[in-house]
Amino acid sequence: MLDKVSTLVSTLLALSLVVERVVEMIKGFFPNAWLFLPKENPTEEARRCAALRMFAFAVGSVVTPLSGIQLVTWSQNARASGSDQSAYLWHSVLNALLSGLLASGGSAFWNHILDLLKAAKVKQELKAQEALSIVASIRNPVRPLA
Repeated sequence: MLDKVSTLVSTLLALSLVVERVVEMIKGFFPNAWLFLPKENPTEEARRCAALRMFAFAVGSVVTPLSGIQLVTWSQNARASGSDQSAYLWHSVLNALLSGLLASGGSAFWNHILDLLKAAKVKQELKAQEALSIVASIRNPVRPLA
């Protein structure tokens, strides 16, 4: 289970880096655009940051289908039959939107995800150590002194 989560996080992290690079390249083409210039007014700056996040979300939603990443799986039978093309289309849209949202999360999102993975790893290691100590106690029982 932890391997699947690690694979998912690695995939999303790579996608997030691609989205960040694409946004940075677009910022380089339009350096004086309203979206890319910091504002003095805190309200305008908050709006600009929100718009920049939405822009990163849009970029992630476009990059995801191009990359072939599938966060939400679709059954092979439904895909092969072609009987439910509209459901498959909605699945593709949902996949692109979900991936775009996760890829545009930024560094705070990734720090939180990495903290969760570290905690899961520590928990798994503690369970393994506990199991080893149980096995060791069964093999070498403590005998009372006579």
